[in-house]
Amino acid sequence: MNNEKILTILTNHRQLNNRELPRVLTLRSIVSLIEHSLPPNENINRGEIEDYLNQLQLQGEVLKAKGKKFCVAPPSVLVEDQNNCDILYFRGDRAYLKLVHQVLETREIIPTPEINSRGKNFTEIKEKLNSCGIRLLTYQDTLYELPIPQKPKLYTLEKLDNTLQGEIKIYNPSRQRHLYKYQEERWKITVIERLTNSNLIKLTQAKDYQYYWYEDNQFYHLTDKEQAPLTMFYLDKQANCPLQIPLDETKEGFQLNLQKVFIPYSYYKLVYGLSKPADNSKYIRIFDHIYRSLIEQIFKRLGCNFV
Repeated sequence: MNNEKILTILTNHRQLNNRELPRVLTLRSIVSLIEHSLPPNENINRGEIEDYLNQLQLQGEVLKAKGKKFCVAPPSVLVEDQNNCDILYFRGDRAYLKLVHQVLETREIIPTPEINSRGKNFTEIKEKLNSCGIRLLTYQDTLYELPIPQKPKLYTLEKLDNTLQGEIKIYNPSRQRHLYKYQEERWKITVIERLTNSNLIKLTQAKDYQYYWYEDNQFYHLTDKEQAPLTMFYLDKQANCPLQIPLDETKEGFQLNLQKVFIPYSYYKLVYGLSKPADNSKYIRIFDHIYRSLIEQIFKRLGCNFV
């Protein structure tokens, strides 16, 4: 089983009333279609197929909806930057892959997602793709969509009417200034009476961690899942205590150890989509060397350092 086979299945199923658009398929339907395409003696694992689909979502190839429903993403083309357009990378609906090769005049007999631009510059490529409604994006474009670490905006948070009781934790990176500590080790147990302004709070008794912001004797619930990690990185910057992330060079490029690193989902989606897991851990991510500059910019945006 490979990602291209799954993308082909999602691409080939179109909406009956509009063939330009792909159809949404359930995980069960996708597994059934794959089973029918395999030899009689070959079996597949439903969990493995779901893992493939989730990885494709992180790579921007697939869209995912509630109820384990999937659809191939709209077509787009990625390029490293405007000054390096030799190789382009197609993403999304494969029904448009042949068209992209045609408008870019690649002369490839078998269209592939990795496209040789044949010396065309960024402006020329963009104009040709715009003519058929396909976006051309640089890796830098994806950075502009990433939220920056910042103090929570209280008007976006839900104010609590009840008073919190019992043991709580506050995020306190400044206590670890001279030590290498993961985010989980930067939490300190405290009580309500010792809280001060601009404290990020985590309830320890909740099954799923609930995060709050304390300001002017009020508690505000961080209902957006992005807010808690963004606030952690904001407090790291304020304390001049950046998170240290291990980086090692490999034959293939480089790898990052992201175990115990809690990054916002929008960052997670991009970072994990550009990498593959190491054999011993899905949180140790292996990157091709061409992504070095982009990955450095991504984690610099969060205020992290590589060690």
